[in-house]
Amino acid sequence: MWTRTLLRRTQIIYTPDAALIVMLLDVKPGSVVCECGTGSGSLSHALAMAIAPTGHLYTHDIEEPRVKQVELELKKHGLGDVTTCVHQNVLEDGFFVENACDAVFLDLPAPWIAIAHAKRALSRVRGGRLVSFSPCIEQVQRACSALRCEGFMQINTVELVPRKLNVTIFLIQIKVTFQDIYWSVRVFRKVGF
Repeated sequence: MWTRTLLRRTQIIYTPDAALIVMLLDVKPGSVVCECGTGSGSLSHALAMAIAPTGHLYTHDIEEPRVKQVELELKKHGLGDVTTCVHQNVLEDGFFVENACDAVFLDLPAPWIAIAHAKRALSRVRGGRLVSFSPCIEQVQRACSALRCEGFMQINTVELVPRKLNVTIFLIQIKVTFQDIYWSVRVFRKVGF
C-alpha cells in the first residue's frame, strides 16, 4: 500500500523486492535495523511495519529534504515511534548507531564503501544480516568482494525474477467400482483420515 501511495522522489523499491528484502534481513517485531538510502521511503515503511511495535529503524540519506519528508510521512502513518530519520553520509561518517543492529540494508551506488561501516553497526553479540540492493553486476561483484574482506559469511546473490505460469485444469475419467471405494475408505480410516 505504501509503495503505491508514496510521493516518488527517487526510484523506489517495489513490493515484491521489499518483501524479499524483509525476509532476507530476517527482521521481526523488536529488531533494530539500519537502512542506508532512504530515498522515497518505500522500503522504510515496509521495514518499520515489520519491526513494530518494539523494534527500531534508523534510516539514513544524504539529501536533507528527502530525510525530512520521509520523517513526516512515517509520523503521519503512525510509524514515528519506531523510526529515526538521519541526515548523514554513511559512506564518510558511518551509521548513526554502532554495535546495535540486527540487520543493515544498503541501497546506494557504491555499497562496497559502506560495508565496513555496516559491520560496525551490526551487533557483535547477536550478529546480524546485511542486504545490499544493486541493479548492476559490477556493484554486486565489488560488494561481495568487500563482504569477504570484512569477514562476512554466507554471502549470497539473489535475483527476483517473476515468472508467469500457465495452469491448465483438465479432467481424466477413470472407471471406479464400489469395491475400490470401499477399500479406499477402509485404508483411510486405518491411517486416521
